[in-house]
Amino acid sequence: MQLRSFGILLKDVSRLSSRYFERHLGALGLTLDQCKVLARLEHEQGMTQTQLAECTDMDPMTLVRVLDRMEQEGLLERRRHEQDRRVRQIYLLPAAQEQMERMWRLVERVRGETLCDFSDAEKERFMGYLQRMRSTLHTLLKDDEPAGEA
Repeated sequence: MQLRSFGILLKDVSRLSSRYFERHLGALGLTLDQCKVLARLEHEQGMTQTQLAECTDMDPMTLVRVLDRMEQEGLLERRRHEQDRRVRQIYLLPAAQEQMERMWRLVERVRGETLCDFSDAEKERFMGYLQRMRSTLHTLLKDDEPAGEA
């Protein structure tokens, strides 16, 4: 494999993986964007809409529509920030727990199918490599941020 095509290959694997996962989402009644929101909020309750849009790689207007729908379905709520009433923080509601459990079961199944040709040791090494790359990229991008934005 040539390293020249590394970025293209990584993007292609991500795209295909998302498509395969989306193929199975209909049974859950969730969209891929909703899954991204649930997964992120499970670990970081109280994120602002701006933070959530950035870390889920969603356009802010698209995120608002996703949040509107999820709020109507009773999965989350948006609360005004204590210090800045213009800012909305997002919190999961108890009803989201069942959806997340179903979502994570599906994630496990799809991941198992996707990585079926890898040994357990290869899976561990692969995840370690991806985590190191992510950490490196976070560091590189942080160095590029103007002072005060970090």
